[in-house]
Amino acid sequence: MKVAGTSAPPETAPTASRPGLRELKKQRTRDLLLRSALELFTERGYEETTVDDVAEAADVSQRTFFRY
Repeated sequence: MKVAGTSAPPETAPTASRPGLRELKKQRTRDLLLRSALELFTERGYEETTVDDVAEAADVSQRTFFRY
């Protein structure tokens, strides 16, 4: 005997969705920070590169640097 409301809804396969604009922007910012840092490390060396240098090269604030 079936009781109303006790059956579970059918499971659906998760759909592969593209990242939204916000996620794309975050990824671009991360990539830019990494590229900028690597470039500066190559030019100046790790010891001579500051957070300010990387943030400036990536055209972001220090706060944004630390967020990513």
